[in-house]
Amino acid sequence: MGNSGTRMFGKIFSSFSGNSDHSDSCDSEQRLSKSKLCGTPFVYTRRGSRFFDEDGDLAHEFYIEVPASGRRKRASMKKRSTHGLTPEGEVRYKYPRIHVDLPVVLYCSS
Repeated sequence: MGNSGTRMFGKIFSSFSGNSDHSDSCDSEQRLSKSKLCGTPFVYTRRGSRFFDEDGDLAHEFYIEVPASGRRKRASMKKRSTHGLTPEGEVRYKYPRIHVDLPVVLYCSS
């Protein structure tokens, strides 16, 4: 029983570390392509959801004031499209997160 758990751990560990039992039989190109696919179980950045406008302001949404026209006595606000705004880009996490596809069950007993 313990042996199968050890094998499972070895498979999981090798998928993230790039080590595998059959890597000796692969040529250098295949080994290089495998190492690019393997990574860390942690996530350090995310794609930002906010935008910069021409003035350098950063926000999720921008609004434009529409002046009153005709019989309307009050001005209103209209949401501005994202055309002409630059995306925020990659945002670094303060603390690393665990990747959502990590094939391990995390359990904490209190």
